[in-house]
Amino acid sequence: MLGFKKESGNQLDWLFKQSKHVVLLYDKNQSIKPTDITLDRFKEIDANMYALESQFRVKAGKEYTKYIENILNDNVNIKEIFTKYELKLFEDVQDMVDEIKTKDITHGLSRNIAGYAWKWISKKDKSKFDIEIDNYKFRWNSTSKDWINSDNAINEIGCIHTVQGYDLNFAGVIIGPELVMIDNKIRYIDGNYKDGRAKDSSKTEEEMKKFITNIYKILLTRGIYGTYIYICDDNLRKHFSKYIEIVKKQPYFQEIANERKHILSKIEEKDIKVINIKSYGDIAAGKLEPVDSEINKSIDVPITLLEKGNEYFMLEVKGTSMIDVNILPNDHVVVKKQNYANANDIVIAVVANDATIKRYIINKEKIVLMPENKNVKEINVEEDDLIINGIVVGIRAYNKVLAMKSFVDDSFIYLIFIVKTKSHKVI
Repeated sequence: MLGFKKESGNQLDWLFKQSKHVVLLYDKNQSIKPTDITLDRFKEIDANMYALESQFRVKAGKEYTKYIENILNDNVNIKEIFTKYELKLFEDVQDMVDEIKTKDITHGLSRNIAGYAWKWISKKDKSKFDIEIDNYKFRWNSTSKDWINSDNAINEIGCIHTVQGYDLNFAGVIIGPELVMIDNKIRYIDGNYKDGRAKDSSKTEEEMKKFITNIYKILLTRGIYGTYIYICDDNLRKHFSKYIEIVKKQPYFQEIANERKHILSKIEEKDIKVINIKSYGDIAAGKLEPVDSEINKSIDVPITLLEKGNEYFMLEVKGTSMIDVNILPNDHVVVKKQNYANANDIVIAVVANDATIKRYIINKEKIVLMPENKNVKEINVEEDDLIINGIVVGIRAYNKVLAMKSFVDDSFIYLIFIVKTKSHKVI
């Protein structure tokens, strides 16, 4: 190899042979496979040695990298908080993947990466999935060359060979089943590690574990502003949760929100003519609450989506009574102002100066304000006691995806856009 015998030569020998002056940077914790040059070989070099004391990539500094190293080596007793750095442990892998996709929209250069615990099946068959966790399926990086900057990277999972040497703004790291917690000890499971180039049957479990923990230290220190983590082994995840804030699996209405993020992650900014609509504060998606009539902001909506001759306003949703029709907390509903409603319309209803957003149901001689959440009770009112302020015709989600009412089947259709060009007209 490189002009040397296999038994006696390596890349370091070749560098010395080809160069008059050599400057080397070496980090023993960056060694990820048994064939890497050992620390003992570097110590044999007759050279001036200098130590780099600071680490510039991660905003949390060298204290963070040491903390991660200690957790991986099960050598930490006190939970540390990094106030200017987002370090989170996720209970659900899809929640983490979606959150990184959102970070890629808001901050750019955010990727999901993982340890090499799954075979690269999709390399030969692009229709196949490589990584299966619970009921979720993902594909490895579709290219090994500059994957971080490739077109589809945000929808794939990168491995150690695609990220070593790169910086990210946010990194989502999947710790695979090759690292587990057994009898209160972090163990390496050889059969769950799938990188054939890096395995060495002559190495002991502890020696291989050292390489694997080095890999995860590298993955967990790619993110400049934050690192999100999912751990496949339940016991190891529980152990890590002692030292890292855990994000619980999100409830149903957040799964809807994550679906929106999937849509948003695929779209590009477009110049769209918009109209500025007044927002009058909060509307209760739950029990009846006092009406907030003060204008607190104005929000852009594409002008082509609104019918001419009508007046519109917006309200910010509080509560979860309408989650089954994709109306979530913090959404803004687009309301067409009118004092009547047809059966099954979603309305802004006022009873004795208290307001709510509900489905309008006519039930014999009474009106039922019906929630779209099985855990919320309906509200029965007399027709004479009810005032309709308008009907909901659209939803502007907190992450800028807009849905407008389909007048064909009464459902909401997601419209894929991000407002870029603004106007200042108010209706």
